[in-house]
Amino acid sequence: MSKLLKHLKDKEYYEKMFNTWIPSEQHIDEDHDIWRLQSPEYANQFVAMYRDGYHLFIYGDYGNLVFDRMTWKGNPYNLAYESLDYQMGKLSHDCYENIHVYDSAYCREDIIKWCNEQIKDNYNVCDKLYNKINEFLKDLYNSDLEDYLIFDIEEIFADDPDYDEISDDAESIRDLAVFVSEALDNTDEYEWISFLRKSNLSDFEEVGESSLWNAGKRINQKFYINLYAMYALSEKLKGI
Repeated sequence: MSKLLKHLKDKEYYEKMFNTWIPSEQHIDEDHDIWRLQSPEYANQFVAMYRDGYHLFIYGDYGNLVFDRMTWKGNPYNLAYESLDYQMGKLSHDCYENIHVYDSAYCREDIIKWCNEQIKDNYNVCDKLYNKINEFLKDLYNSDLEDYLIFDIEEIFADDPDYDEISDDAESIRDLAVFVSEALDNTDEYEWISFLRKSNLSDFEEVGESSLWNAGKRINQKFYINLYAMYALSEKLKGI
């Protein structure tokens, strides 16, 4: 349960709200059941689960989730709340794809993180210079990108006695930073994948294994809200 709450934004809000909602359970037959968590004020405000054999459907105020890869007869009491990746793996293919949403701001964060990892893993950079590069990247993230499309890596480390440690790598680090500059300028959802395909990403790592293909993708909060609603429902029913 702690892992689910860790991912849930505004958890105090949902804890308080679902605590006031009314639980119900309808047993139809051996393979079919309906569980429902209902607002006491509005009849059309609810989160429900319908079980059809090994298939589960969660629906209501926070969208729909379809679990068609379950290996057990699921219910609100036995979902893998502490193993979210495992539970997510039980989603239908379309549902799994749909809960991953793209955000250009997250994409920019992921690009900077990727660049940091590239520098730390592939270049002989002491902590002092690494921190200096990291500060430069933060400036790059927050500034007018066009100002950074062409620059001299030596300008970053002007008069720094430790510069000699990476002088041999200066040109390749410069190329990396130029790539990052261009990447940050192409984080629109409809530009990002096209940019990667046309870019020189292969100069820095194996293209097919790059984490940048998933940059900007996050799991929609509705996935966590629906699961938390089912957890709250199960706890309420246990107390009846």
